[in-house]
Amino acid sequence: MKKILLKFTTLFLGLSLVTACVGFRSNMVPTVNKENVKLKNNSTTKKNIFINWNYSFPAIVSDKQALSLHKRMFSDNLKLLDCCTITDNKNDADIVMNLTIDNKANSASVLFSVITGLSLYAIPSWIESKINLKVSVQKNKKSYDYELSDSVTIAQWLPFIVMMPFKDNALKAEENMDINLYRNLFLKMDEDGVFSKN
Repeated sequence: MKKILLKFTTLFLGLSLVTACVGFRSNMVPTVNKENVKLKNNSTTKKNIFINWNYSFPAIVSDKQALSLHKRMFSDNLKLLDCCTITDNKNDADIVMNLTIDNKANSASVLFSVITGLSLYAIPSWIESKINLKVSVQKNKKSYDYELSDSVTIAQWLPFIVMMPFKDNALKAEENMDINLYRNLFLKMDEDGVFSKN
């Protein structure tokens, strides 16, 4: 009987740790699915893009890892457009981007997350992550400026088990938000003709 009770308790705790956590996006920008990342004003010749990255991440995150993740998300979604390649040489670039990522989250929220875990998710906690992208683009002596923001709240509480199938996976919610911002940025750049021939 004790073995069955132990197995049940272990299974319950494991499920709680995985499923009692949901993500709520504020949807400050429209959701752009992978299939909808298409250009209207695409040139047949691929453009070279040089990116100057500036960033500010929360203290709870490694700058190097976070920047590497953002570079990968940017590159992966740029490939969907089939219009450009990223270059490390500014002199070879057709498009020069200054991209500033400002990501804010309250470091103290980690303490509350630990308390939630120790209470077996009986005590709720949440953390809000806000991201702001400021982008200036130069192409053929023309300048374009963009600013996009969004946020996600990741909440932990045992009753959220029932909400799990209907909300964002908390482990992916922040990454999905960031990917969506880059997709919106590319569509705005396309509307302004940044990827066009001229």
